[in-house]
Amino acid sequence: MTARTEVGSVNVAELILCDVSKMALLSHFPRTELFQGDQKLGGPQVRDWAEWQKPYVNGVVLIWPPAEIRSYINPLREKYDSKSQSYSEAHVSLTPPFRNPPTDHDWQTLESAAKQFASFDITLGPAEGWLSQSVIYLEVRPVEKLLKLRDGLLETQLFGEPSFRSFVPHMTITEGLSGIPVTAELLVMLHKTIQVRSFYCDHLTYLRPDASFSFRAERSIALGRWKL
Repeated sequence: MTARTEVGSVNVAELILCDVSKMALLSHFPRTELFQGDQKLGGPQVRDWAEWQKPYVNGVVLIWPPAEIRSYINPLREKYDSKSQSYSEAHVSLTPPFRNPPTDHDWQTLESAAKQFASFDITLGPAEGWLSQSVIYLEVRPVEKLLKLRDGLLETQLFGEPSFRSFVPHMTITEGLSGIPVTAELLVMLHKTIQVRSFYCDHLTYLRPDASFSFRAERSIALGRWKL
């Protein structure tokens, strides 16, 4: 899991699960404690975490596609960037990490905020790329609804401040962590072969990493039960 800072004139937010640069992220979370369930994480795995990984210990909120979408995208992620896939299955990032382990009151605040937004259809694809950053991703639409949803979640003040104002909704296929060159030829091939797909989004998902920094879905957060 890494962060890229800028591509051309666009500030590129979170790749995989993060949307802030490593050093800026750490400055927002200077005293992060490591929790798993009701227990603090311990042992050599946590000590071996990279510094940029540690702020993620309290988890993030994102869009977790249905199984049929993940079963289509996950093999592509595994083939072209197995390291990225080892962190998390296919997803669409929304928030920076929680500032603190979420409490019952925090969940009530977040659930109330999420219900202010109607359920909606999401379209994935086609494949595009930030090749200077070794990234190939799927476009995610509708952009305006996703931006408003993200802003509504951030207004709860439960999450760290993003380093960049620009947010580009996307689903990462590869970010070049596994030694496979991310080339224009690969992008053209994936652009031609990956089918545009869609799914109905009526909830968000809370994910948190285990001691090996593999994210697991732990909680569902419902959106409003109407559709625009």
